[in-house]
Amino acid sequence: MTAPASLTSPASPASPTAPTVPTRTSLPAIDPGAVLEVRVAPGLEAHHLDVPEPGADLRVRLAGARPRDLPQRLAEAAAGRRQAPGMWWVLEGVAGLDVRWRTAIDAQRQPGQPLATARVVVAGWAVPGPPGAWPVYSVRPLGFRSFVHASGRPAPPDQPARLAPSALSPAVLRRATSMLAPWHESLEAAWSDYLALGGVSAGSAAPSVAPEDLHDAVFRRAEWSLTQTRQLLAALADGLGEPTNHRALADHLGTSPQTVGRRLEELAAAGVTLPVPREQGLAPLPAAQAQVRFTDPAYLPVPDAVDALTDRQLARRGGQQLAMALLRGIEAEQDHRPAGPGALLHHRTATRRRIDLVGPELGDTAIMLLDTDRSWRRAAQTLRASPWRGVVATRRVLQVADREVLAVPTCLLAYLVDT
Repeated sequence: MTAPASLTSPASPASPTAPTVPTRTSLPAIDPGAVLEVRVAPGLEAHHLDVPEPGADLRVRLAGARPRDLPQRLAEAAAGRRQAPGMWWVLEGVAGLDVRWRTAIDAQRQPGQPLATARVVVAGWAVPGPPGAWPVYSVRPLGFRSFVHASGRPAPPDQPARLAPSALSPAVLRRATSMLAPWHESLEAAWSDYLALGGVSAGSAAPSVAPEDLHDAVFRRAEWSLTQTRQLLAALADGLGEPTNHRALADHLGTSPQTVGRRLEELAAAGVTLPVPREQGLAPLPAAQAQVRFTDPAYLPVPDAVDALTDRQLARRGGQQLAMALLRGIEAEQDHRPAGPGALLHHRTATRRRIDLVGPELGDTAIMLLDTDRSWRRAAQTLRASPWRGVVATRRVLQVADREVLAVPTCLLAYLVDT
């Protein structure tokens, strides 16, 4: 059931507008001579990284640069600036951080070189492959809770506090959703706008990241055309939330399944997509093809208007953004270190029903995502027959009386766990 009309706040305007949000992140302190790798997805390049000692930093733009250009770029940035041991150097816009970039940066950290005693921040995205030795800090698109408060809508105060994804027990959710009931209608309207705009566009004049920009950022070194990039993004959007079929995608794109696999790995490494592998023993099932969700609506094809989105598209975007809300919540609990590839998984039951979100960081809670509220009772039955307690993420239905399986509107659930 939804909140009574007497408890709901006024709905927001129907026309969505990206709120003006200071897109800033305060970085943790590191020691002189250390390096912090900051993962920043395409479209978030303008996101400002605040160091603990503002004013004592040098910013070096490396967009379009190659590793061999680094010494010259460092010299240009340092020209006329007094340097001191422990000074912060922020290397921004590194597209495709790989072993060549890491080797070039490490060479500049040797005794007598510009970065020898510096605190170094390397901001960009990494290529697929083994991680480097530097600690990693994740910068994600703006979360739904921050979006709501930045939009100026009627919003809950500090209570209920954000919930850790591992703490979604029925008792906790009953208390938290009762506290959110007066803002249900306002949060539902904000959620519709968030699904159209997302977190990348917050504070930006651009409502989306153009396929051309994604192609240039992610695939420019690959033998891969812009037409193929457009077709791949469109196919992933059409099958949003479904396990990908690499062979079918390869036939559609005129390439091989192996090449499709590499392109999908590159999109995930760049922070554009979120793979959700199939689960076996709360770990990714080897060789099984994952669901692919985008990390933000800004990477999806842009409709002519919010009204052009069908109910099914809105519901699938809602499932996508709830997965990202959970991921941001998981990373917030671990000091913004990127979550591993098995943080969120999907489960296939013996009767071939799919449970959309499970994982080691969700404790004994599983979540099912719905295209329509008409099927929520059937979804609840699937959860009752599973090894988990469960939450059915609905569009509007709120039923929290059951001890094991609850129905909670996606907008309320996202607000509770997101940053």
